[in-house]
Amino acid sequence: MSKPKERKPNTDEIKKQVKARAAKEKENVIPANKSSQINQSRYSVEDGYWCRIKYSKEGKELPIPLCNFTARITEENIIDDGQDTNHLFTVEGRLFDKIPLQKLDIPAEKFPGLSWVLKWGSRCCLEPSYTVREFIRYAIQRASPNAPVKTHYGHTGWREINGEWVYLHAGGAIGTGPDMPQVSVRLSREIERYSLPLTPFYRQEGAADFLAAEKNGLEASLRLLDIGSRAVTIPLFCLVYLAPLTTLLNPMPNFSFYLFGQSGTFKTTVALLALAHFGNFGGADCLSNFEDTPGILEKRSFILKDTLHVIDDFHPSSNRRAAESKEGIAQRMIRAYSNRTARGRLNSDMSERGRYEPRGMMLMTAEEQPTLESTLARVCIIEVTDGSIERGPLSEVQAAAGKLPYAMAAYIRWVRENMDAIKETFPGRFRELRAKAAADGFHKKLPEQAAYMGFA
Repeated sequence: MSKPKERKPNTDEIKKQVKARAAKEKENVIPANKSSQINQSRYSVEDGYWCRIKYSKEGKELPIPLCNFTARITEENIIDDGQDTNHLFTVEGRLFDKIPLQKLDIPAEKFPGLSWVLKWGSRCCLEPSYTVREFIRYAIQRASPNAPVKTHYGHTGWREINGEWVYLHAGGAIGTGPDMPQVSVRLSREIERYSLPLTPFYRQEGAADFLAAEKNGLEASLRLLDIGSRAVTIPLFCLVYLAPLTTLLNPMPNFSFYLFGQSGTFKTTVALLALAHFGNFGGADCLSNFEDTPGILEKRSFILKDTLHVIDDFHPSSNRRAAESKEGIAQRMIRAYSNRTARGRLNSDMSERGRYEPRGMMLMTAEEQPTLESTLARVCIIEVTDGSIERGPLSEVQAAAGKLPYAMAAYIRWVRENMDAIKETFPGRFRELRAKAAADGFHKKLPEQAAYMGFA
């Protein structure tokens, strides 16, 4: 008797059997509830260590240690200096998930490399692995889903925000009101003293006191004219009130101020009184000087927009190389401010990086005159001799230096209210003042300087 033929399963049935077997095996290796956990949370803290979670074939959690600290991004800050934007991540951490670590501001481009962890000291350790840095970087970002993004301005001076012109300084902006969101300004530690009082528009009960402070500040500023020889005080007074007009005028001022005299003639003290109109400058600490690199001086000339940049203490040096270096810096900065130019740069990809042209006014203090004839034509030289400054009136203005920023704040508000008229009337008034200075027998390099100062 012949055997019956076995029925062969068709192709569709085979596919169904394979899929069913695969689904059953998947359930045995990774349970359904574990699958969602993998997508939602792949990191945990085990005994103070930040760990990456893996799953065995049986579905068990296997913590893989990454480092002995936890961290998260609490803020993302964007600094806008008018040309570039610099992104900073504010990172907070805890050692062993218990001991608070120093808050750090990390440039975004340096964040993935984790070299900044060294600032937390030797106790913060990363496990040895080729990929551990990438896992930690990812873990920090996953732990920071709601970090607020804030925009700050990284320069002083005039800026148009939401269709309104405001004057930026370290303390905020002059010209803002209840209808404009708060304006934040972030400057480096060396120049964060450029801070002016803000109008108390939200505290009307303090308006009378504020107006009294402005009046006292203006009176103190006018007394600057009486601390000594008018040949010294008048140019400095003009410089103080020309600086906030720098980028509003077309063309911009094409010269700098050069205050020179022997040691002990109070030249730095007088320069600080001029600078005190823009903030708290009770001492010469953190002033730009000739020990700074040309690059940082150039960057500050760009950041300090519509304000006064003092470069202090150009003095003779017995070392020939040091003397040549200082002379080179002085010549470079004088030319940069006069020509409103800066050295061009390239990024690593050969694209243009942009220039840091000076956008304010410069006052250089020195113990000797510049040597090159071409440099002399680019500076307003103010000589301070022994006896040019009277100690008594100088001390009185020094005692009132804290009031001077109120004078500048009042002046800037007036400029803001009359900005269109200033821009419109400047060209004609400038030509008039320049012609008058030339007719009065000024040296040929002085009429333009006199016209700018006279307009201010």
